[in-house]
Amino acid sequence: MLATPARDWSLAAIASEGVLSARPLARRFATETGQSPIAWLVAARLTCAQELLESTGLPVEAVAHAAGFASADLLRKHFRVRYGTSPQAHRLAMRHA
Repeated sequence: MLATPARDWSLAAIASEGVLSARPLARRFATETGQSPIAWLVAARLTCAQELLESTGLPVEAVAHAAGFASADLLRKHFRVRYGTSPQAHRLAMRHA
């Protein structure tokens, strides 16, 4: 999932890659990581977006899609919840740091 964050990673797709059905995968994943597969994926996508914001000049919309978010609005929502700031404000702060 880390190699292709923009791929459609539904729970069924994740389970298929893991050669498990969705329910056992969700239990095993939670036991191993302490998170649901989807919560882990959102966190991984946020990390990817953060790296792209810091290392490229891509517009936020392009960063969102490259990181696997359906829209820039969804990226902004998750970014604010996790980091307490917007993607653009994060990018500006990192440039001045």
